[in-house]
Amino acid sequence: RDYRISLNPNRSVKSLRQRHLQEGCLKKRIKTLIVDDSAVIQKLLVHKLSAYPEIEIVGTCEDPFQASQYLVEYDIDCMILDLELPKMDGVTFLKKLKKQCDVKTIVISGVLNNNHSAKDKLLDLGVLNALPKPNSNNMDSFFTELVSSIRSSVKKEQSIVNKLTASSPLLLIAASTGSTENIKRLLNGIDTKLTVIIIQHMGSEYTHKYAQSLNLISNLEVMQAKQDQYLYEGCAYLAPGNKHLQISKVEGKFQFTLDQSPQIHGVRPAADFTFLNLPAELAQNSTVLILSGMGRDGADGLARLKDLGATTVAESENSAVVFGMPKAAIDTGKVDRVLNFNEIVEYIKNITNKDEPNVA
Repeated sequence: RDYRISLNPNRSVKSLRQRHLQEGCLKKRIKTLIVDDSAVIQKLLVHKLSAYPEIEIVGTCEDPFQASQYLVEYDIDCMILDLELPKMDGVTFLKKLKKQCDVKTIVISGVLNNNHSAKDKLLDLGVLNALPKPNSNNMDSFFTELVSSIRSSVKKEQSIVNKLTASSPLLLIAASTGSTENIKRLLNGIDTKLTVIIIQHMGSEYTHKYAQSLNLISNLEVMQAKQDQYLYEGCAYLAPGNKHLQISKVEGKFQFTLDQSPQIHGVRPAADFTFLNLPAELAQNSTVLILSGMGRDGADGLARLKDLGATTVAESENSAVVFGMPKAAIDTGKVDRVLNFNEIVEYIKNITNKDEPNVA
């Protein structure tokens, strides 16, 4: 039998969402569909997720064909999908669905137990997250991550509307050894008004997955920067591994250029490449932050942006795992504030406020 999934294009998730946004009536609750042939898992998910007022369980179903009807009839924000299903497996369903609508999908499957390559393949298919099914030992951590993923499916819908301008607040981060987990902490508290550029020294095989992990915990839309991509307010962009990142102004709009010119300070991407080439008009409303890392990347660019009107911050020796990059920045004499990481988190949380935050 030739099983087919077909969504009416006039009732697609995308068209419904666009209509609701235009009418200004996008629901605050996250409409969630559960697709799993196990009645036990269905009941567990409904019971646990119903405790969160922002999550609305629209329905449960056991195969992709039932799921397709829900996707036609309802404006589903997030779908929780098992892989081992009757009539059609979850991966085939995902591939067919990808061509027809943009519903955010979280896979939960026993296939993912200790199988990192399977998770990577699913992420490459565009799923929001992929989790092993819960057991008695990991129930709390499973639902913590699942709820975080569900929230991330809609939290940025209405914030990404304005392209970056010279008056937009911009945060530029240079980071290396000892900073990957701290960047997660930092992004977790940042307001969606801010645009963030992250230059983290990291190999090309890791940056895409790192950007995805940041996206799950941030109020911002976090992604790996792409060639010719326009910059938007309320987004965070991670420089891809092995490529320098430049922001250029083209026909009045700011966009990225990826560059594979020689390494600077022995690294690519290098923060100095981004900072030294940043359009001067963006500096006035920029904050430059140098976090833990070896070497001196970012120091020269920070000095240049300070002279153009940027606010500059460096992590203190008290909290930096490696003090090389912050020290080099401080030695330029162009750093406005030297703060430990906890103070940095509080400072950045308040960066869009009119009043200065109360930090030492």
